[in-house]
Amino acid sequence: MNIFNDYLAAITNSEQKARLNEALTLTAQIDAQLEPRLENAMPAFFIGDKPIIFFAVTKKHFDVYPTLMTLDQFDEEITSNAYPTANGAILIKWDKPVDWSMLTEIIKFNIAY
Repeated sequence: MNIFNDYLAAITNSEQKARLNEALTLTAQIDAQLEPRLENAMPAFFIGDKPIIFFAVTKKHFDVYPTLMTLDQFDEEITSNAYPTANGAILIKWDKPVDWSMLTEIIKFNIAY
């Protein structure tokens, strides 16, 4: 996934970089059809022209951008993890663990939809 090297290199916090790298690696392993891209200055995965998921690193949290329909579909899981949402993103504060199982299910759901 060399396409993300410059994005990762720009992240100075090693824990934040590791979390994003783990998300990118996990996503790439879910389905061989997933194409890594930089879209809107964010790491993303597509199947053809269909966006599956976007990620972003901000000062306060790790952002996961599925689709609005996916946010609705996974509202209970997102809420049970105490992850706030805003502007189509799941906002995971840096001091909170990532629910990798939920993230995997979100990606699989987006692939199937």
